[in-house]
Amino acid sequence: MPSPIYVSLAGSDKANGDFSLLKELAASGESARWSSLKDVQPGERVLIYCQRPHSAIVATAETAAASKVGKRWPYETAIRSVAMLERPITRAEIAKRFPEWKWAKTTRGGTRPPVKVAEWLWNRAGTNDAETDCEVVFKAGAGFGDPVNNRKVEVAAVKFATAQLEAEGYKITSRESEKVGYDLEAKKRGSVLHVEVKGVSGSLVQFPITANEVRCGGSNPTFRLFVVTGATTKSPTLHRFTWPEFVAGFARTPLSFMAKQTTKG
Repeated sequence: MPSPIYVSLAGSDKANGDFSLLKELAASGESARWSSLKDVQPGERVLIYCQRPHSAIVATAETAAASKVGKRWPYETAIRSVAMLERPITRAEIAKRFPEWKWAKTTRGGTRPPVKVAEWLWNRAGTNDAETDCEVVFKAGAGFGDPVNNRKVEVAAVKFATAQLEAEGYKITSRESEKVGYDLEAKKRGSVLHVEVKGVSGSLVQFPITANEVRCGGSNPTFRLFVVTGATTKSPTLHRFTWPEFVAGFARTPLSFMAKQTTKG
């Protein structure tokens, strides 16, 4: 199941410098203490709304700890994998899209938006496209963006996944160049895992997956999907899925089709 989503209310450059701090965290990949709801758990998705002069959701993040009573705020948590939105989601845009959602009119305190609102906001934050209602793959990393950066994200993700598996006692063999539907073969005391690694530069667990990888996952009981978010930051996060977990927990939207001419004009 996707992790919960909540909206965190922040200040601005005129109030506590929260917007400037967010930009620093996004650039450095570091984590920081942040105001939160009372019942936040590790691994939740956060949409950060900054007040005037921004009046918009300006960044996404992920929680790294459960909330606790804070010194500066009633409750606080640690946020990581901060990613600034290329095009913030303004309060006016939210209110126009969801006029029945009272928070968009008052923006007082943090909140958990209704599921429909939360998913649209998260997709909008990941795609920076106000018109889409579709599950669209995050454009930063995992195959979207410039080839040089994509390669850096991919290499960093494989390196991190390899290190995690080796720490668990697995011996790793790279199968990346063989195009067999997975990247790593991990062996330990007679057991074998075939691991496909997806790297994402941001915090959204969204990525392209090829037809070959889908075939491999559906027919290979040893197949595992590892997704490394924040792959090129100082604090990457590893998400692990069996194939049944992937099928149950992810919406899959076609991104392209192979067109073959059947009639000659």
